[in-house]
Parts: sequence; C-alpha cells; structure tokens
Amino acid sequence: MRKNMMMILALVVILTLPLAFAQKDPRAEAQLQAAINKETVEGNLKGAIEQYKKLAKSPNRPVAAKALLHLGECYEKQGNTEARKTFEKLIGEYKDQPEVVAQASIRLNALGVVPPKSTDLLFRKAWTGPEIDIVGPPSPDGRYIAYVDKDTFDLGIHDLTTGSNRRLTHRDVKAKEFEMALEAAWSPDGMRLAYSWFNKEGNWDLRVIDLDGSNLRVVTSGRDLYGWFPDGKSILASVKSQFCRIAVDSGFVQNLSISQPLGTPVISPDGQFIAYMSSKQENRADRDIFVVPVDGGTTAPIFTEKSNESLWGWDAAGRSILFTSDRSGSFGLWRIAIVGGKPHGEPELVKSDLGRVSPLGSTGKGSFFYYNWGNTSDVFIAEIDLKNGKMITPPVRVNPSHIGFCTSSVWSPDGEFIAYLAAMPTDAPFANSINIVSVKNPMQKEFRTGFAFAGVSHLNWDPNGRFISAIDASVKPRLLRLNVGSGEISILAQLESPPLDWTPDAKTVFMLGGSSGIGYTTIIARNLETGTETQLYRSNEPVVFLGLGSRPLSPDGKWLATEATVLDKQKQPSSNVLLAIPTGGGAARELITLKLPQSFSPLGWVADSKSMVCSMRSESQDNMQLWKISLEGGAPQKLDLTSPRTRIGCVSFHPDGKRITFTSGGTNPSEIWVMENLPPLKSAGK
Repeated sequence: MRKNMMMILALVVILTLPLAFAQKDPRAEAQLQAAINKETVEGNLKGAIEQYKKLAKSPNRPVAAKALLHLGECYEKQGNTEARKTFEKLIGEYKDQPEVVAQASIRLNALGVVPPKSTDLLFRKAWTGPEIDIVGPPSPDGRYIAYVDKDTFDLGIHDLTTGSNRRLTHRDVKAKEFEMALEAAWSPDGMRLAYSWFNKEGNWDLRVIDLDGSNLRVVTSGRDLYGWFPDGKSILASVKSQFCRIAVDSGFVQNLSISQPLGTPVISPDGQFIAYMSSKQENRADRDIFVVPVDGGTTAPIFTEKSNESLWGWDAAGRSILFTSDRSGSFGLWRIAIVGGKPHGEPELVKSDLGRVSPLGSTGKGSFFYYNWGNTSDVFIAEIDLKNGKMITPPVRVNPSHIGFCTSSVWSPDGEFIAYLAAMPTDAPFANSINIVSVKNPMQKEFRTGFAFAGVSHLNWDPNGRFISAIDASVKPRLLRLNVGSGEISILAQLESPPLDWTPDAKTVFMLGGSSGIGYTTIIARNLETGTETQLYRSNEPVVFLGLGSRPLSPDGKWLATEATVLDKQKQPSSNVLLAIPTGGGAARELITLKLPQSFSPLGWVADSKSMVCSMRSESQDNMQLWKISLEGGAPQKLDLTSPRTRIGCVSFHPDGKRITFTSGGTNPSEIWVMENLPPLKSAGK
C-alpha cells in the first residue's frame, strides 16, 4: 500500500512538472518583453500584434493574459473593433489573473463598454512602490497615475496596465537653479496634463503638457491647481490667493467668488458647481463642506453639525458628494445626495473604518483612487534601568483611541499624565487634537483644537501642569497654549517659521536664522515679551538643523540639542553632528559626528539633563539601535529597549528618571487603492 502511494505521488509530480515549468518559463517572459518593446519602443504595432497572438496561446497563463491585454491595446490604438473582443476574452477566460483582468475592465470602460462584473462595492490595490506619492491623480480612463519623480522632481506618469513609468518633463538635475513639479490635473479627454512648476527664477507657473511630453506651454503664474472644467478649455486654480477659472489657450483669468478652501476644491461633472472645504476659523480641523455655483450665487453648507468632515469628490453622475467623517465614532466614507447645489436627504455610509487615507481623484466612470498611508504610530510606556541599559518592564500602549495615529508624547511635570498629539485618519499627516491620559486611572481627555499641527515634533507642559503649548504650522506658524482645565486654546505669538523649541513658560522661543536658501547659519533665542534676540550659535557655512524628536531644550533649560547636517563644498549633505548649545552663552559641544550614510536621530533628554537618547543606524544595519549619549562626551551606551514596532520616536522621561513614554510605529509601504462599483443612493428613489 505504501509503495503504491509513493508511485501515485511520483506520477502526480511527473505530470505536474510541465505545467509548473510552463507557468515559470523564463523564455515566455522574455518573448513578452520583446513584443512590448516592439510596440512601445519601435512603434511597430503590426509586428507586435503577431507576437502577442502567438504568446496568447502560451501555456504560461500569466504571460498569455498579459499578451491578450497588450493585443487589445494595440487593436485599440488602431481603432480596430477587435479590441473589445480581445478584452472580453481576457475577462471571461482568465479569472485566475485578477490584476490583468482588472486592467482589461478599465480598457473596456474606456471604450464605453461595461464589462461583466460583480455589482458589489470593490476595493483593490492599484499601485505600490517607492515612486508613489500623494499628489498623483488618475487619468479619466483610469489607466495612468500622475506623480512627481522623487529623484529628479519631474512630472511623470505611471501606467497601471504595464507597470512602467515615464517622465513628461526633463529637468536638468545638474543645473544650479532648482526646479520641480508639484500638483497635476488631467484634461477631460486624458490627452493633456496641467501642472504647477517651480521655475528657475524661484516663482511658480501653471503649465500644460501633452501626454507624450510635447507642446509644453506656460499658462500663467501661480501654484495651486485644482482641476479642469468639463469643457476641456479651462482650469480651476488660485492666483495670488484669488480663485480663478483660467482659459488654457489664452490665459484669460476669471475671478470666482469662493472662500479660502482647505484641501482641494472639486468641480462637479457638469461644471456647474464647486464643492470645497472651509472653516469659520483659520484652521484645518473644525471644517465644513460647501457647494457654490460656478457662475455665482448662494453658497450652500452641506453640514451644520459638529463632526469632522473631509471632502472626497463628486460621484460620476454629479448626484452626490462623497466625504469622510467621524460622525459615527470612527472614520468612515459617506455620501450625501446633492440636488441643485444643495444637500438632499441624510448622509449614507459607504464604508466604515476606512483607515489612514487621502483622496487622489476619480475617473470618468466613477472609480475613486486614494492614497493609503503606510506609517502608523502609537504611544507606549515602559520602565528602564538606565545604569545598565536594560528594560525592566515591557512597553504597554497607553492611547485608548486614535490607534495608529498618535505622536509626540510627553510626561506632565508631576508625572501623573501623558499628553500626545493625535491625527484624524483622513487628515494625515496633520494632527489636530491634544489628548491627555492618566497613568493612575483609565481617564482620557481629548481637546479638538481646531488647528493642524503639521511638522510639529513635541508638546510642552508649563511648570505647574496647567497649560500645554504647541506650534500650529499649517498656515502661518504660531505658538498656541491649551488651558488643560477649561479646554480654551489661545494664540500666544505669530512666528515667521517653526521654532526648534520654546521654554515651558512659553516666554522664549529658539529660532533658526541666517537663511541661505539651503540651510541656516545661526540659532537665536527670542524673548516674546520684549522681542529681544540673543545669538546662541553661529556657523561659517550653511547647516541644515533638525531639532530633537521630543524636546531640544533640556529639562533644566540650560542646553539646546540639535542634529545638524553639514554640507560639503558642493552644498551636498556630508555628515551629521549632534550639537549641545548652552542657552546661557558659551561654546557648543559636538557630542557625536557620523559620516553619511551613517545616521542618527536624537529622541529626547534624560530627566537629569546630563544625557540624551538617540537612535543610530550604520550602513550595514537595517534597524535603528538606541544609545545614550552623555553631555560630557565619552563612548555612547547601548540601550536594550525593544519596541512592539519597528520605529521609536519622541522619548520623554518621567521625573523619577525610571519610566519613559515614547511613540512607536511601523513603516509599511504606502499604496494607491481604487474603490469601484459605488452603489446607487438609497434615497434616490424617495
């Protein structure tokens, strides 16, 4: 019996070998790539079609499916009706190749054919990789995603069908003058892209370029671009803080009566209305959604209740607006019917617990693309023996809400509370609430600030624990103070740039000075009551300063620590230096210097102000290691602090010097997803 079973197994292996080999045949992959080159590089459609036909008969199903997809696209370029038949064949016979089938469905949609598919709401991953960014909208047919190249800062497009990238602009990376692309928008026919461009003169242009990279022209000056009107002849943009409709060919500017929006205004599919977010105060958190007629008229608020909304866009028919909201307790995707520019009926939930996402735009057929943020962060507490560098108790998460969206934790002066910043899932990377948790009992206070803490690394308690100060850097940097007892938030000072730090009493801020365009040469202390400035540090060459991940100012207020990236003669980063600068005057101390690509990140001061915690990584290490760096110099001490996640940041020591709070998170690859098959409104028939 055992012998017979072995013979059967051997026979199964022998019979499946040809299939396994066929599925992994490298020759078929090479032949497919040769056919793609013939189509895209040589421009020989006829020759490519013959090769694709042969490969479509391959036993290698992944290759055969891709060959059919490219064959249909070649037919499509020729205007051949065989394109439709080819895509339908692919969808019907290759359901085991879902990604290729999804691309065939997109091509059928572009041809005006609705392929057979499920009517269920569908979420699928469209693109993952290092090139993706948050500014890339999809093309009207859903085939391309626009993006900014992270190496050259050129405008590029990613082909979701082939997986290839192509730059439309070609900046001279060796030129002294810096240039870059920023925002982009597709024309309704998908043949042109409008985009904003930072030019050699240091100004912003609004430009238009054809899909093949030709016919580049400057439309007008300006940076903020929002989209094309359905006529394909004009774009919605902001010029000198005035919202305008700009004719692409003539450059004629028509001013529009729209309040200062937050986020990106979205034009309705019929071009008659614009939906946008705004706020009664100049902030990003407490906001509402409005609809205004393009030709003027009454602006209609969509909501009046106190919930946090973020606009996604219109559905393909222009009959409803999609938005994210925390109205149900967690962030989900909602929609509400719009009739004549006004809300109709009650909001309907599309999907709950959407996660940390940002909308990118929609296609002509109503598929919504969105950016899924990969990074997460929570607040933890642990006990550590600094003398031996050992952890006594394992880390425990302390934030009961906003899971995955918390940063910048810090102990109160009496050591009884921890304050931290929290971000709404759809507001990444902005945090807009200050939370306080008790370490003695399950108590939490949340203060929805109405401000966006963009790029802020820490909070400051005042010495008595009655106030918490922070920087709002969303519009113009300003120092804020929260009254912990009443919840009242006041603006203490307007600043020209975010400070490195400020004293706990919020009377002195530490600022960078001597800007050269690529770095700074000085650090100054500014008394906010008198306006008096004192120079604490000066460098002969421009330096890029980075503050501590938690608090640059030592607990005793005598030292200001900062990470400085030193530039070489070619103005390129060469090394990182950890500086300790005395706030009372005197020479700065260089505590550690690492040549790039070695790097470190200062995380926070120890409670006695005699040392600080840093994370360091060498060229051969994948993960960061924690070290204690003494203010008096000497060899760093390695700390055995493990975390539930891959990253550690914002370390704050309890006044007893034994317990720490820190933020820790994971770094997953960011992705672009697509939502398809949006169901009809339930209220449509009412």
